[in-house]
Amino acid sequence: MNLLGKKRVLGLDIGTSNIKIVQLKVTGKKITLVNFAYQEIPYSQRGKADLDNFIINSIKKMSKDAKLGQRKVFTALSGYELNASSLLLPKMSRKDLEGTIKLELGRTLPFEAGTALIDFYIQEGNSSQNKLGVMAVAASGGLVKTKIRIIETSGFSPAGMNIPGYALENLVCSRKDIQDDEVMVLIDIGAKLTIINIFRGKKLQFTREITTAGDNITEVLVKNFVTKEGKVNLDFAKAEELKKEVGIPKELEKEFNGIPGSQISALIRPVLERLANEIKRSLGYFHQAFNITKINRILLSGGSSKLKELPHFLTQSLGIKTERFDSLKEVAIKHLTPTQKGVLEKISPELTLAIGLALEKKPKINLLPIEFKVREKLNIAKAFFILGFSLIFLVLLLFSGNLMLKKRQCLNLLARNKLSLSSLEPALNELREFESLQSKINQRKALLEEAISKRPFFPGILKEISLLLPDDMVLSDISLLPNVEPQGMRMEGRVFASYSTMNLSLSKFLVALENSPFFEKVRLVSVRKSGESSKPEASFELTLQLVY
Repeated sequence: MNLLGKKRVLGLDIGTSNIKIVQLKVTGKKITLVNFAYQEIPYSQRGKADLDNFIINSIKKMSKDAKLGQRKVFTALSGYELNASSLLLPKMSRKDLEGTIKLELGRTLPFEAGTALIDFYIQEGNSSQNKLGVMAVAASGGLVKTKIRIIETSGFSPAGMNIPGYALENLVCSRKDIQDDEVMVLIDIGAKLTIINIFRGKKLQFTREITTAGDNITEVLVKNFVTKEGKVNLDFAKAEELKKEVGIPKELEKEFNGIPGSQISALIRPVLERLANEIKRSLGYFHQAFNITKINRILLSGGSSKLKELPHFLTQSLGIKTERFDSLKEVAIKHLTPTQKGVLEKISPELTLAIGLALEKKPKINLLPIEFKVREKLNIAKAFFILGFSLIFLVLLLFSGNLMLKKRQCLNLLARNKLSLSSLEPALNELREFESLQSKINQRKALLEEAISKRPFFPGILKEISLLLPDDMVLSDISLLPNVEPQGMRMEGRVFASYSTMNLSLSKFLVALENSPFFEKVRLVSVRKSGESSKPEASFELTLQLVY
């Protein structure tokens, strides 16, 4: 980890139809594009069993071709296995809030609540004296595990998993052309999902996903058209090309590849009206729930926002000024070839979410499992620990160098001045003192180097044991195994439980130790049931290895 912040994490956006990676450099308020990579996912590849492998291989190739040196990435989760809700709850402690949110979300989750990963953020702008405005998010364990596996197998490390709305908030906050007091809607239209994000004062207030998106428009064009020249059969790829070329036809009598604009308009208009109605529903709910009377404007991003005449259509349908969002408007672009600049200009709408993720510092929502969060905190603590001792070591080294300089000066003085033994005695005494100090410095240096070396973090280990130990167990002895590397540990204790549940209690304790990031290779050595006590009990002994 770079503690000085010169290197930032990458923003990784894995969409339905493409993969985007962005790396930025932020200096004060100036944002500079350092690198980017883009890869389309062919329609024929979508939905296949080996799609994940295709994505992994694509990310590896993108990283190699773009020469991405940074390995940590922020990404975002979306889809039917993600639930994001704006809640208004009574004020309570954070611990009680966690339990309440789990109950609230558990009633509406479309997936198994027991394996869900949940996080939340308190929205100060939506809170009052007695109420807390909370953005609560839950993701299925399977979705998170799949995304982590893809990232790690691709050679990267996940730094955080946010929702698209808060990632886009990073980009919104960096924009000077968005006023602090305006209510603005940023709609990200992808291939399979459209995400409606409503901001007030540059802060996310509401987010909702709908399934009407770009592929729906393409799919209605996949059919046989009857033209003057005969039948024209459009598959998905050709329909996609037609959609990009024509958009929403303005000239209904004009023909496009022999197909009248009126036919194209008649096919795509129901999809567009469904999209507009879903946006209206979201805006209506926001007006009512948040007591907002006016929305200043709507901005469009995402690959499907490039549909020709879409801003005009939504302006007419919604009665709100709608325009495309320029994700690179205030991003400095340097060191790119003309070809790269051409590609960048073409795909800039698709890069919006990846840019927001690349601006991430500390995500408001992080759906990574707890072991990843603990690992990151330990890495930070370790980095600061090493930095602190390195600085101390440097100071001592400079002090030692100063002493050596003084020692050299004294020796030179002795060489230049041939004095009597009596006159040299004070200088010799000073030299002896210097040598004594040098010896002490060397001893401290050796102790410091030993302290910096890799050793188990025993305070954390003991705390972890106390947290995992069941109520029906006590430990009588904890000792380190001699001459074992990595360091081994022996535990002896007693379990107080009925004989029918005694083995179950021990098994749960062993499993908890094995799942802890501090321990591995946990082995039960012996269990001895006691017949002398009036209550069922047994003594046990186990061994394990420490992870450090």
